[in-house]
Amino acid sequence: MADYGPLGGVKIAGFISPGDTGDPYAVIDTQLGIDGLRNYSGTTTEVLSGDTITELRRRAGMIVGVEGGDRYFKLKDKNPWDFDLSDWEEINFGGGSGSAITGGTYSAGTLTLVNGSGDTINISGFTIEDSYTDGVTLVGNVLQFDNNVFGPNFYNVDLSAISGGTADSFTDAATLVGTTLQFDNNLYGANFYNVDLSPLSGGTIPNYINSAATPTTIGGITAGSSFPTPGKTMQEMWDDLLYPYIPPTFNSFTRSSLLTSYEIGEETTAGVPVSRDFSWSTTQPANVDDLIPNSIKITDSAGSTILDSQAKAGTSVPGTVTVSDVRTSVGSKTLYTVNGLNTQGASFSRNISATWKSYVYYGMGGTTLSGVQMVALSNNQFVTSLGFGSVLTVANSGSNYLWVCVPDILTNVGSWTSAGAPITDFAGVTPIPGSFQTDISITNSQGLPVNYKVWRQTFAQTSNPYKFQLNNV
Repeated sequence: MADYGPLGGVKIAGFISPGDTGDPYAVIDTQLGIDGLRNYSGTTTEVLSGDTITELRRRAGMIVGVEGGDRYFKLKDKNPWDFDLSDWEEINFGGGSGSAITGGTYSAGTLTLVNGSGDTINISGFTIEDSYTDGVTLVGNVLQFDNNVFGPNFYNVDLSAISGGTADSFTDAATLVGTTLQFDNNLYGANFYNVDLSPLSGGTIPNYINSAATPTTIGGITAGSSFPTPGKTMQEMWDDLLYPYIPPTFNSFTRSSLLTSYEIGEETTAGVPVSRDFSWSTTQPANVDDLIPNSIKITDSAGSTILDSQAKAGTSVPGTVTVSDVRTSVGSKTLYTVNGLNTQGASFSRNISATWKSYVYYGMGGTTLSGVQMVALSNNQFVTSLGFGSVLTVANSGSNYLWVCVPDILTNVGSWTSAGAPITDFAGVTPIPGSFQTDISITNSQGLPVNYKVWRQTFAQTSNPYKFQLNNV
């Protein structure tokens, strides 16, 4: 083994002690040593700056207490030392005074920390998703975060490392960078101490799962809905409840050069094939899946496609019409259909229809009536069926008979011809004497033969105007 004597060492065979057990004198002064822990009563600047601790009494890693043990510093491993505060790194053992963090609150994505002096630090930028922090409480040196889903004290952050020290060194700002809370220090600068907050944003609410059908419709969730595995997230459930899907509809659909009513035998589009303009519009356009086959699509009464893969709205879009619709009896017919698909795959449509009608003739005349005279009577109605119970008025010049001529293709003509009193006075009470005459057949304006049931009043009338009602009783 090596001998320390030649190296300048003082050999000690026993331990260093005072003169006797009653001697109170300290045998070792740590301030004169080169390592270990030592304490000074002076301020930080007095002790740590200059040569209070000489180079020969320094060793990297040694710990020095100042201000009576209120603050402790560790000597950095530097070469050379600068003999100022930059040589030292403060060690925080917790507790402290002055600017220590004493509490905090959380609201709407902002964490507010309060120190012992009443100053506040606002930390914003938290992301609130399925679970989030809804309260913060400081218990000792532990910051306890409460979570809206998982309850109080969900995540704890030990703040002892940033709550130590006195007014010389304190946390004066904090910033949230990603999931890291960076605390700034007035003495040691920005990003002095970091806290990983990633566990705060962890965890999600389990999906809602229930295979049973809902008994009633609630918001956007219709009766009969179910939620089998894997179910739906809470975000999806609330969206379905509060923001129900509104299926689109066509709120208009028209074609150029088209009437709503035609006389029986009349064509809608003579001279086909011809070009005609179509226009349409939709409600809830965001929910329309357009510009694809079968949406938007227009077909004629024969099922032939005129336009397809159109936009959700169109104005005067030309299409070739190859079918000219016609009816030889009264009634309506669907001429064109526009079809669309919504974004959930369901179809919706709207039709263009027309109605074919025939004329009822009535007025005052002589004792006989020809087909030409019938068409020339003073009044007419363009209808598909007779209307009962309304007062009809005709002009009367001199002494004439009331004539009422009804095509036998009207839908309810039989109830009139079989009535006990087909014509009554204007009050609808007293039957007017009269009888059915021989049917009259004519060719209408479209070249179609039409047969008429003809009723004539028994006695000539001089009243002007003359009023009456049609009756089916």
